[in-house]
Amino acid sequence: MKRVLPLLYLALATWLVPMSARAYEDQATVGLGMGYANAVFQTLPARGAAGNLSGSLGLDDIWSVRAQLSYGFHPDPAPLSVLVAGADLIYAIDIMEWVPYFGGGPDAIGLIRGGSLHPDAGAHLAFGLDWLCTRKLGFELEARSLFLLTALDRNPVYFTLMLSGLLFVDL
Repeated sequence: MKRVLPLLYLALATWLVPMSARAYEDQATVGLGMGYANAVFQTLPARGAAGNLSGSLGLDDIWSVRAQLSYGFHPDPAPLSVLVAGADLIYAIDIMEWVPYFGGGPDAIGLIRGGSLHPDAGAHLAFGLDWLCTRKLGFELEARSLFLLTALDRNPVYFTLMLSGLLFVDL
């Protein structure tokens, strides 16, 4: 019994050792969101609704890359549609089930009004908070400011605030 008891303690101690944190580095995510959009434009309608589809890949426990497609609709007698395709480099601060993050990247923007498309190039900053309900499901609240670099004189900034559902896929 004297030899079994230390082995039992050792087995119990190894079972109680916390596992290493595994945030995003071994996962891909797919997100679908809805939210509010505000265009800081001189002659175009400002307030609208937006939706997005995103996919990300964790590079390590801090960095992720993400691609997003967004659509914003701004009602007006001549409504405005805003299409955005962008990429992010995200820095996550993994604090268990709540994960604040920030990042940014380039964007391709299409403004559609009155049947004509006006393409622009831009860059954005993103700040968000993920709530990881489980290892497979989460929610995200993100604020994004998009700067239309090729149209700063007439259409300088486009803001969105999105609430998204996230599905995590192990790699």
